[in-house]
Amino acid sequence: MCNLSTTRCITGRERKVRYYIVVEGAASEKKVYPKWIPLVNANLVQIYDLADTRDNSFYLVSGDGYPNYLGIIENAIADMNSCGNFDCLVVGVDSEDMSCKAKYDEIKELLDGKLHNAQYKIIVQHFCLETWALGNRQACRKNAQDAVLLEYKRFFDVRTSDTELLPPYKDMNRAQFAFRYLRAMLRDWYPGALYVKSRPDAITEGSYFSQIKKRFEETRHIQSFGALLGAFKAVKE
Repeated sequence: MCNLSTTRCITGRERKVRYYIVVEGAASEKKVYPKWIPLVNANLVQIYDLADTRDNSFYLVSGDGYPNYLGIIENAIADMNSCGNFDCLVVGVDSEDMSCKAKYDEIKELLDGKLHNAQYKIIVQHFCLETWALGNRQACRKNAQDAVLLEYKRFFDVRTSDTELLPPYKDMNRAQFAFRYLRAMLRDWYPGALYVKSRPDAITEGSYFSQIKKRFEETRHIQSFGALLGAFKAVKE
């Protein structure tokens, strides 16, 4: 379980925020986050140029995977300190084979004391984005028909068990298994549905996001998903 919050949180009356976001992946997160963020906070609008920064906006860049994202984070810090137009840096990364806390601490060490007049928030996708997507119980049908999905469910049923506890399977590590599991689940749920890193459309819809959020709130499964909700909810001061 992991729902770690950042330091330097600001609380109180609702205020306007300008986010600079670095996500790990070059494909899925870059397309999923812009769809999900306004579902957490409908006031937030994506911008595509640093010069267009305004209240209640977010600017998002890809970190191009590990270890490339370490340099992208450093660039983001430099951008923020140089232009002074952002209130908060958000970093979203997979924990992969690390514990959620170990990955959080790794990123925290990179950020502590580096930002001038801005806060930061860390989202650890434990252990990958697909772990969250597997939390949609509606998409994982009780009467599944797909042979591959049935095999996976017999080994570990994501409909009833916390997806963050998904173990490795055969020759796959847990992130690879989560990816294959999600593909099989979506294929069974909606014939013809395709999930690939470059085309994650199936999980970007508001109804899909709502089911993950419902799972988190009702069962306390996928605790790391709470970091996403906490990062972009309306901030009070």
